Amino acid sequence: MLKAVRMRAVSLFTKAIVVAALLAAGAVLYPRPPADVSPSRMIAEVLHANVQSRSAPVDRIRRDLREGCVPILEGSDVIAGKESWPIRLKPPHRRYPWLEVWVDKKTSTILAWKEWGHLNGRVAVLSQFPNP
Repeated sequence: MLKAVRMRAVSLFTKAIVVAALLAAGAVLYPRPPADVSPSRMIAEVLHANVQSRSAPVDRIRRDLREGCVPILEGSDVIAGKESWPIRLKPPHRRYPWLEVWVDKKTSTILAWKEWGHLNGRVAVLSQFPNP
């Protein structure tokens, strides 16, 4: 009886260690975006800062927002040596196409963008700036 209780305790301890390791790995692989950053506010600043830009997909962003796309902050990144926020405009009723933009943290200008969609039955980049 005592042996069964010990085995059960060891089994529970082992499971707890595995769960803790998985939670730690998830925090490293999929970090949460900062809570004090509003993707909706950032998109509004982007539209204001990029009005004159020919390379920024401002019209596409406005259209996506009218269609109900939700801006989602996907963490932090460095583009061309500048700290940026990657933001995805997630469509509400379809999976594709969707737009991802990298916004300079200091100036709110768009440093890069990609339009994702289906191409020959696969998910692919349909257009992007800068071009590779």
